[in-house]
Amino acid sequence: MAESSDASSVPVLVQRRCLLLGAIGSTAESMPNNQTLISLMNAGLLVTIKSWLADIMNGKLGGIDLLLHLLSMITPLPVTKDMVTSSRLGKAVSAIEKDKICVGTKNEAAIKNRISEVKSRWSASVKAQKNKSTNGTNNAPVKRQTNEVTPSSPPPAKKAKVEAPRASSLSSLLKKVESSNGKGTTATSAPKPKQAFTIPKTSDLKENNGTKKEGRRIHWADNNGGALTSEEKASSAVAAAAEQPRKRKSRW
Repeated sequence: MAESSDASSVPVLVQRRCLLLGAIGSTAESMPNNQTLISLMNAGLLVTIKSWLADIMNGKLGGIDLLLHLLSMITPLPVTKDMVTSSRLGKAVSAIEKDKICVGTKNEAAIKNRISEVKSRWSASVKAQKNKSTNGTNNAPVKRQTNEVTPSSPPPAKKAKVEAPRASSLSSLLKKVESSNGKGTTATSAPKPKQAFTIPKTSDLKENNGTKKEGRRIHWADNNGGALTSEEKASSAVAAAAEQPRKRKSRW
């Protein structure tokens, strides 16, 4: 702001700055998120206020009344850490406590109270703006991942089984004939039933030996039909045994 420093214009400049500070302070107190106020803060409002404070401290423009009004109006400003450090207004406000305009005067307590209030409110504003920026980054809209269904590739075709070359017709025919012969033989030749063979007991043999055989008795007679003597019987038995053919022994 280009302002003339003539003696006639000093009261007008003080009045103008007082009005501007009042409008800025009331807007910051009631509407801290006002876009016009935020635009002024980003454009370097704190740097301009620092120059106004320097004029008061040097005695060029304004006095103790404008100083107290300035400290009251800058208290609710929504400042950030970058704004405070870049404008150096915070250091300028802290230096007032050690200046001759404050030390040993009747307004020392009022000035110190306003300075402490500025420090506490600005610290809270810096923390709030920091949390707001971090929450803004965390709450940034995240692009939704579209689950696009890609067309699945068709399953690989199954390979047809390659059959082994069949055997020659002659070999297959022989196998069929053999199988039919085997079935015929099994069907025609039925197994013969096994004959049960029992061993006679010794008691049965004894009984058979003890019993006399019943049947016809052999009567020996000669050619004429007469009875033979014992010697003749023995000789005829020997002759009959000699006439029977002898069994031939096998070589095996």
